[in-house]
Amino acid sequence: MKYALLFGSNAFFVNRPIITSTLDGNEIELLKINSAYREAVNGQSATSLSVSSNVSSVNGTAIDVSENSFNQANHNVDVTTNQVHITDSHGNTVLDILQILPEAIDGLSSHVLNELHNIGEAIVIRIRGDFMVGDHHISIDNEKLFIDDDVYAESVQVGENGVEFGPNGVVI
Repeated sequence: MKYALLFGSNAFFVNRPIITSTLDGNEIELLKINSAYREAVNGQSATSLSVSSNVSSVNGTAIDVSENSFNQANHNVDVTTNQVHITDSHGNTVLDILQILPEAIDGLSSHVLNELHNIGEAIVIRIRGDFMVGDHHISIDNEKLFIDDDVYAESVQVGENGVEFGPNGVVI
């Protein structure tokens, strides 16, 4: 199964729904999709979106999520069947992971839809937020992905593994 990981207007089509970063030579798993939302079909149980994450808020608070379990006094986590949304004490989004349901996929940008038609069925995950990974500030809005001073927009990449935020930019 392919995954389409959307960061603003960027789309990364991968087989492994994992986002990593390399800091000081060490690979860190920033976000992993443990399971995707699926309705119950033909006797199979329904599943909910489940994520694990290892980032920090912009004020330095560790945001360690394990299988949607999160306990941080100054932050809130709202979990639904297809979304995990973490906010700070002021209501600002730190990390928002949303699985886009099939009925909403047609509303995506044409460059994403074209690639979805080329690769076939995929689980589509939109990631937004404003967080830190080590000393690196990552901000993702509806249009752009910012990693420190680098800006990425309307990029589409297809690869075998997950996505890496590294010294050479975003690679798959």
